[in-house]
Amino acid sequence: MTTETTPQGDEHGKKRRWRWTRRALFGSGIALALAGTGAFFGHAQSRHHGWGHHGAGAMDAESATEWAQLMTRQALRRVDATPDQEARVQAIIGDALKDLLPLRDDGRLARKEGLQLIGAASIDRDAIERLRAGQIAVHEQASKRVMRAVLEIADVLKPEQREQLTKMIAERRWGRHG
Repeated sequence: MTTETTPQGDEHGKKRRWRWTRRALFGSGIALALAGTGAFFGHAQSRHHGWGHHGAGAMDAESATEWAQLMTRQALRRVDATPDQEARVQAIIGDALKDLLPLRDDGRLARKEGLQLIGAASIDRDAIERLRAGQIAVHEQASKRVMRAVLEIADVLKPEQREQLTKMIAERRWGRHG
C-alpha cells in the first residue's frame, strides 16, 4: 500500500493564512455590524432580554441606533480606534441599520402571515412555499447588507485591530454575552 504525499510548503501556508484572514475579517466586522443589526432582529418579538425591554415589544429605530452606537463605541475603545475610525465605523453601522430596518418589518409581517396560513381551516401549501421563498430572499438581502458593512468596517480598521476584535468575540468579552 502506497500513500501519496502532497507538498504542504508555501501553498498550504497560504491557504491557512487566507482562512484565518477570512475568519478574522468576518468575525470582527460581523461583531460591529451585528451590534446594531442584532438590535433590530433580536428584539423583533416581545420578550425580556435583560436590557430593560420588559415586554415592550420591538426596539424602535432610535433606541436601536443608540444601542448600536454604544456597543460600537465600547468595542472600538477596546482596540484603541482613533476618533476618525470610530466616526467612520459609526456611519457604516448607521447606514446598515437604515437599510435593515425595513427588512425587520418585512419579517414581522411574514411571521404574522405564516401564523395565519398555518392556522387556517385548510392549508395552502403554495402560499406557504411563496412565503418561505420570500423569507429566504429577505434573509439573503440582509446577509448581503451585513457583509457589505463588515467589509467596509474591515477597510477602516487596521489588521491588529481586527485581530483584537476577533479575539474579543471568541472570548465573548463584550456585548450581551460579556
